Amino acid sequence: MTLTAARDDREPQNIKVRTTYGPITNEVIEHEGHVASFWSQLGRLLAENGRHAEAQARAGYERYRAHADGLSVHGEELPSWDDLSVTKEGTDVQAHWIAAFGG
Repeated sequence: MTLTAARDDREPQNIKVRTTYGPITNEVIEHEGHVASFWSQLGRLLAENGRHAEAQARAGYERYRAHADGLSVHGEELPSWDDLSVTKEGTDVQAHWIAAFGG
């Protein structure tokens, strides 16, 4: 199943939510407040799944790393996600990124 969303051209406070599953397509137009409530509920459910939280954190870290041209604020090369490890001071860097993304 594929879910998509787009703003309603006629009433910008509304969102068109479309589901497509094979040849079947459903479309619902909802006020953005209702969609935001659903989004919040969905976010909480996904955050409960540790694998999702780690995947989000990994993606966020890799976007940060790419945006920073692979360098830390001190000019040192940033490791890949898989090479992040517990520092000599005992800091679990991946755990911080996961926590930042709601895990």
